[in-house]
Amino acid sequence: MDVVKRMRVLEEVTLLAKAEELDHLWNRGERYVETLTRDFKSAQYDNPGWVCPRMRIVNRKTGEEKRVLEGGALIPGWMEG
Repeated sequence: MDVVKRMRVLEEVTLLAKAEELDHLWNRGERYVETLTRDFKSAQYDNPGWVCPRMRIVNRKTGEEKRVLEGGALIPGWMEG
């Protein structure tokens, strides 16, 4: 996440996930999607002024979007201190 946060001109991230990771038994696929989403949201809360890129999690095999997190800053213009 630190690398993504330093890429200031990055507008969108598309994560291509294996179908096995998304469709695994015991709802493991949904937890995988939730973990990735939580990582991006946590980074936004840690630095509300960070302009987060739009994040998409896509099933690599089918192209189906499993989750989209719209980008942007939680508090535009916010700076630490």
